[in-house]
Amino acid sequence: MISTQIVKDCNFMKYWVGSLFSGLGDAVFALCLTWMVYDATDSGAVVGALFLTLGAPQVLLTAFAGVLVDRINPIKAMILCGWSRVLLIGFLFLLSAFGSLPLWSLFAAAFGFGTLEAFFWPAASAVRQRLVKPELYTQSNGLLMIAMKTTAVIGPLAGGTLTALGSDQTVLLLIIAAFFGGVLLLMTVKIDPLAAVKQEGATKVRASYWMDLQEGVSFILRTPILLVTSLTAFLVNACASVVPIGAPFLASALGGGEQEFGWLNASIGVGGTVGAILFALLVIRRPTPRMTLIACFFEGLIILLLGLTGHLLLALLLLALFGITDAAINVIAPSVTQSIVPPQLMGRVVAVMILLMSGSVPIARAASGYLVEAIGVNSVLALNGTVEMLIVLAAFFLPAIRNYRTSTKVVADSL
Repeated sequence: MISTQIVKDCNFMKYWVGSLFSGLGDAVFALCLTWMVYDATDSGAVVGALFLTLGAPQVLLTAFAGVLVDRINPIKAMILCGWSRVLLIGFLFLLSAFGSLPLWSLFAAAFGFGTLEAFFWPAASAVRQRLVKPELYTQSNGLLMIAMKTTAVIGPLAGGTLTALGSDQTVLLLIIAAFFGGVLLLMTVKIDPLAAVKQEGATKVRASYWMDLQEGVSFILRTPILLVTSLTAFLVNACASVVPIGAPFLASALGGGEQEFGWLNASIGVGGTVGAILFALLVIRRPTPRMTLIACFFEGLIILLLGLTGHLLLALLLLALFGITDAAINVIAPSVTQSIVPPQLMGRVVAVMILLMSGSVPIARAASGYLVEAIGVNSVLALNGTVEMLIVLAAFFLPAIRNYRTSTKVVADSL
């Protein structure tokens, strides 16, 4: 069913436009940081170490961040992260005035950005749950995915071109402007005041941080579908994490450089935009974990085929299809979670889920970097794609997946 109700919501649309700005900053920053390290070292191990530096604070701090988000207004947490991003990139811009950015500064920026991400995404999950009605979750997530994927097209193209021209300061100014615009719009967004009142009242009776965290963990443990999907995602995300690591090496293997690297990343964004538009137009009132697993299976197949190709155009097509599956996963999976988790627990539950789902990614990326050097990027892509498909096939028939509606009702009745 197609609905235009959500686009008439001015509050949501301000949030959506703000996500366009911040998404552009994310896309340009990720591409340029990766290429700068690759160009300086030509080492898969070092690129893998960069992603480990980026991901480690997210894993270590996400649980703490989730509890904190449930204790404060999550929109305020997002705004604070936004201003911190502006200051972080501003530091790099000032440092670039003295010449090429030293390697240590790139790793420091990655660590700082990863720390902010640990707080940003649990807060964003809590905010998005309160922006729209439950029946519009998939549509709102689809529109937000459009914003993310649109910037994933524009960002790599702009960042790749500017990086090829050797203008680090211009790139950094673009990132600063994007984050600045995003945080200004975010400051105009208001979430459900009733939810905020409930949250403040709950905060007054909380005994400790650890009890709050335990409450989030307990909810996941007694909700089999959340536990199973989180652990499955732990393995699937480890396999898919090879794509950002392998992208610069794949570009070089296909005879390209900075611009071709930008094209490869932009192709993911093009496919993601197509998928996001589809989910924004179609309202899926009952998203299920099996839908997510089907998308994950095709994602693994695409990664396998990407490892077998030797042509740039085919690689661009495959990465566009990868973007479509990524959009499906990142629209359907959060919609399932939003339909299960009570608003007052959303921050800490999502934080623990992020920890479970993404805990494998920093180590997997570091390992992928070493494997790319040892056996080549094509072999690593083919291996990871095959393993991901096998993991999904095994998860598809687990009881928690088969009995999704029943297990969810039991938990809901117990609250």
